[in-house]
Amino acid sequence: ALRLQKKPFQIAIYSPLCGDLADELRGQGIVVVDNLDDLPFTPDLIHGHHHVETMTALLRYPDTPGIFVCHDGSAWHDKAPNFPRILRYVGVDLRCKNRLIKDLGTEKSVSVIHNSVDLDRFTKRSPLREKPKRAVLFSHYASSDTHLPCVKEACDRSGISLEVIGRASGNPVSAPESVLGNFDLVFGKARCAMEAMAVGCAVVLIDQKGCGPLVSPGNFERLRPLNFGRLACDQKLSPEAILTQLEQYSPENAQEVCRLAREKLSLDFMAKSFADLYTEVLAEWESGKADREPENLFVSRYLSGHFDYPWITQAKQAAAEIEHWKASAEAAHRSWADLSRKFGTLKKLRTLTR
Repeated sequence: ALRLQKKPFQIAIYSPLCGDLADELRGQGIVVVDNLDDLPFTPDLIHGHHHVETMTALLRYPDTPGIFVCHDGSAWHDKAPNFPRILRYVGVDLRCKNRLIKDLGTEKSVSVIHNSVDLDRFTKRSPLREKPKRAVLFSHYASSDTHLPCVKEACDRSGISLEVIGRASGNPVSAPESVLGNFDLVFGKARCAMEAMAVGCAVVLIDQKGCGPLVSPGNFERLRPLNFGRLACDQKLSPEAILTQLEQYSPENAQEVCRLAREKLSLDFMAKSFADLYTEVLAEWESGKADREPENLFVSRYLSGHFDYPWITQAKQAAAEIEHWKASAEAAHRSWADLSRKFGTLKKLRTLTR
C-alpha cells in the first residue's frame, strides 16, 4: 500500500479486524477501516485477498471490478470466488497458481506475481562469519510440536546457538529488519526466507512438514517460482537432513544470494506489476469487454454451499457420525428384539418339554 501510494494511487485498506499494523499504516497516511461504510471514496478497483473480505467489498460496490490474490495453496480462506466481476486471479507462486486453476476450473485470467521484499527496510548486513555461530528459526509456526526440535538438535550438534522468532514461540517481532542482521543463519520459508536473503544471511528453507535446501546461487532461480516456500521443502524433516544443508554454509555464496535477492525480489517490481495489472483490468472494464451478466446466481451459489466452510464440513461430519450411531443403535435394537423372540420361543419349548 505504501509503495502503490507513490505511483500515485489513492489507497484504502479494509479488514474486519484491525490491530497495531493498521495504526502504523494510518500514521503513514493510509486509510484503514473495519467497516466499508467508512471509506472516504468509492474505489475504482478492488484488490482482494481472502474470499470473504473480497466478496464483501465486491457486493458493497456493485459497479467496481476486482482482482483476487491467493497467498496460500490450501487454506480455506484463500479459496478463489468464481465471481464475474473478478477479472484477474493472481497467485504468489506456482502452488497458488495451481490452486487457483483447480478452484476455477480454468487457466484463463490466472497469472503469477511473486512476493517481494521492501529493500528500504531490509538493508544489507556486514559479511558473514566463516563458521556460523548464531541462528534463528523465523516462523510463526515454530514450536515444540512442529519443526523446532529438529532444528534445535541440528544446531546443538553443530555448536550453533538458536533463537526463535514468531507467534507460536511467544516471541513475535513486529520489525524483523531490526534483528535479522544479528544472525549468520536463518531457518525459514517464503517471505521470511526472502527477507533474510536480502539482508545477507545464509538461509535454509524449512517448513513444519519438511526440509528444503540451503539457498545458493545455483538453486536460486529454481526456488524463486516456488516462492522459496512449501513446495521447496520436499525432504523428510530430520536433524540429519538439516545437518546436510549446514555443511554447505558459505559466506561467499550467501553474499551472492543477497545480490540476487536484492536484484530480483524488489518490492518496486511487485508494485509495478500490480499497477500494470490494475491498468489492464480497468481498461477492460471500461471498454465493456467484461462479462456483466446478472450476479444474483453467482451470489446465491456462493452462499449456498459452493464454498466449503470448515464449520460446515465439521457439521456435516458430526451429522454423519450421528447417523452412524443412530443406525448402530437401530441395528442393536433389532438384534435385541430378535434375541428376545428367540428366548421366548426357547421358554415355550422348555415348558412343553416339562
